[in-house]
Amino acid sequence: MGDEWDEGGADGGWGEDANQSSNWETENDAGPAAGGMETEEMTVDQQIANAFYEAEDSKRERRKDALDKFKAVVELGKGKSINDDSKTSIFKSLTHMTVLLFADKKIDETMKQYKALLSMVPTVTRNEASEAVDTVLNTLSQSGDFKVQEEFYNVTTESLKSKPDAEKMIFSVNMKLCRQYVERKMYAEASKMLARLHKMCTNPDGTDDKKDKGSELLEIYAMEVKMSMAQHNSLKQKELYDKTKDLTAAVKDPRSQSIIRECWGQMFGDDGQWQRAYAEFFSAFTYYQEAGNGTKAKQCLKYVIVANMLSNGEQNPFDAREAKVYQKDPEIQVIGQLRQAYEKCDVQGFAVALDEINKTADDYIKTHMQSMIRDFQARAIVQLVKSYRRIRISYLGEQLKITPADVEAILVQLILDGEVSGRIDQVQGILDLTQRTEGGGKKYNAIDQWTNSLQILTTHMVNPATGGGGGMRMPY
Repeated sequence: MGDEWDEGGADGGWGEDANQSSNWETENDAGPAAGGMETEEMTVDQQIANAFYEAEDSKRERRKDALDKFKAVVELGKGKSINDDSKTSIFKSLTHMTVLLFADKKIDETMKQYKALLSMVPTVTRNEASEAVDTVLNTLSQSGDFKVQEEFYNVTTESLKSKPDAEKMIFSVNMKLCRQYVERKMYAEASKMLARLHKMCTNPDGTDDKKDKGSELLEIYAMEVKMSMAQHNSLKQKELYDKTKDLTAAVKDPRSQSIIRECWGQMFGDDGQWQRAYAEFFSAFTYYQEAGNGTKAKQCLKYVIVANMLSNGEQNPFDAREAKVYQKDPEIQVIGQLRQAYEKCDVQGFAVALDEINKTADDYIKTHMQSMIRDFQARAIVQLVKSYRRIRISYLGEQLKITPADVEAILVQLILDGEVSGRIDQVQGILDLTQRTEGGGKKYNAIDQWTNSLQILTTHMVNPATGGGGGMRMPY
């Protein structure tokens, strides 16, 4: 079986009209002159179906036996007129053989069978072809030798270039390779690949073809977003935000949407816009779930909880049906305990949960860990001082297990923000809250009113020497 491609047929493409390979005859090729071939054809198709069933059954326990049986399926079809089901069985047999040979580390034989598989692509449906190529390339991703993987990717692309209507498969294969580059931090190679793919998705004037290539463009931008996140390139993230706003409204591919929404969440979080970050992280979380990526969904749920805390959100993220699935996950339970301690201003509980989170936290959470801590400390101070008129700063430090200097810095910000009404006596190390108390408030309000009344009276007072004639005011 070679790499020859017969482009005959009505549309020269995929499906029933594109099954005229030199090795794979169609049922109608035999013609009426074939005489009694109908019985033989049915027999061959039945033999292929039975042999394929036995081979698949053997694959689970007897790999060597299965490999021989899959080879037998392929041999049964050579030079015979077979139906579409038989062609599919032979195509799937080649897929299994490629995977089994790779598992045995027989790279040369793996490549040979893979090329045979690619030569049969036009004889099966587009979904079957895509699934087979994905299966092989996903299996190859387990190889420690990335050069071998690249060789298979290149062979795939070159083979598909000679096939009609294979542009989408070529795009998909190259995006898969691009993801491999990004995972290995080979950003230069990934950028070159994305530039080539982007060129395939533009109009003659060089602008993005959003009408016909919206989904592909979103995938490309999602990968660029992922790279910018990995490289902490905030300027690039903002640039991509502007490019993807319109696309995300029109294209709902969960794989791309999840990455982009996560990036937007991180961007807003870095800017301190935690309410917007919360909304984007939750969208990313649901898209990851829809795409079947449980690991990333769980990671994004952590971001959701962090953003919820830092935005002072009252809504509990676990009230959502999608989030309840992860409530009993150990990592999610820990960050849930952090949120509970945050709400209750439980200093000890917050410290314990924080220590646990540090063991599994990624770079983004660690980057904003200090913000969470400072936000919690400010929240706890507001709660602690509620019952006091005067309180020692050192006492607050003991309660929060931080230095008096740190307490004073937080108090200054709270006073400036209007969260605490008081003044700091640095000499005695005391926070004076008497102005906030009800009695103190009445006293100062009375003084203000008396001062205002006195000013009005003085302004309108008549000079006795004039008898009130000119309304002359007394000099200040």
